[in-house]
Amino acid sequence: MKKHRQLNLQTVFIILTIVFNSCNTDSTSNNRGTAVSGCKEIVDLGMLITEDLPERIIGKAAMDHMGWEKNNEFDVRHWEFPTGDADTIKGSDTYFTLFNHAGTHVDAPNHMNAGGGIDSYPLDAFIGPVKVFDVSAYSEEHPVPKTVFENKVSAGDIVIAFVNYNPAQPRHENPGFSTHLSEEAAEFLAGLPVRAFGTDAASAGASHPAFLPRKIPIYEQLINVDKLLGKDNMLFIGVPINIQNADGSFVRPVVMVY
Repeated sequence: MKKHRQLNLQTVFIILTIVFNSCNTDSTSNNRGTAVSGCKEIVDLGMLITEDLPERIIGKAAMDHMGWEKNNEFDVRHWEFPTGDADTIKGSDTYFTLFNHAGTHVDAPNHMNAGGGIDSYPLDAFIGPVKVFDVSAYSEEHPVPKTVFENKVSAGDIVIAFVNYNPAQPRHENPGFSTHLSEEAAEFLAGLPVRAFGTDAASAGASHPAFLPRKIPIYEQLINVDKLLGKDNMLFIGVPINIQNADGSFVRPVVMVY
């Protein structure tokens, strides 16, 4: 196991304890996103999951092309439970039918037939220092070169590339194209190796073969990445739902800014 992955569960617990003790937010404040002590702010990178999210993010045309015929479905089951007297307890439970690659999610190696599922990642693959790069000036024809990251990224860092992705408008169209990492840049980051790679784009595209076979998670469709630009001393936490053999999982990542 590579050096940067040698965090045991006790170490992870200590990190999380320090984070949440130092970054508590005041729920009664008008500025609920500002930490009262320790870190300066907590930034939410996860989008809201809705029933129409696949079509809204990917676009109907792209979904039809890929054979993705379904949106999400929230099947709410209401129930009543008599208590034996005049009162009745009422509530609900829900079956969720979700497309796991539309919305903020993390890819597993088996998404590209490159190994195990989400449950094959070690827990510490989802937690670590993060560095964010604005690569929105690059184009599909001129992908991001490795010089953007050279001497700025260390082994064990989580790297997020801000491409300023625009979803399909209107929904029946294909999504807008955005830049991506060059093969050389992806191989450079994977070779360090970084702990994880993330982007606000719909997909990391051709970068998958560099990261996933090396068990480096890829986060896609992140939101609010622009709020992290120009900031240092940040901790990323993006632990997914631990689904057996899943090729991807929804996640609500947060970044603690110190």
